[in-house]
Amino acid sequence: MEERGEKKIEQGTIRLSKLMANRGICSRREADLLIAEGMVLVDGQTVRILGTKVSPGARIDLLPAAQRRQAAQVTLILHKPVGYVSTQPEPGYRPAI
Repeated sequence: MEERGEKKIEQGTIRLSKLMANRGICSRREADLLIAEGMVLVDGQTVRILGTKVSPGARIDLLPAAQRRQAAQVTLILHKPVGYVSTQPEPGYRPAI
């Protein structure tokens, strides 16, 4: 371990929010919100401190409330062929879909 001021930094660790994003659990921003709300468990321990560093092999779990919140979010993807207007329609142009 290295000491910088009063903080101890372990070699080979990664920020929890970055690891969550790398694993596809959520975005870094969402991870920070979940961590601050105490909804993230690392190796069975609740983590509430932003910037916490963890081992790359750490087990990450979300509380059921966080899982329900994620399940309620929906992302839609649309294939827009050339020639289709998908923005606001303009007078004299083809209607938007």
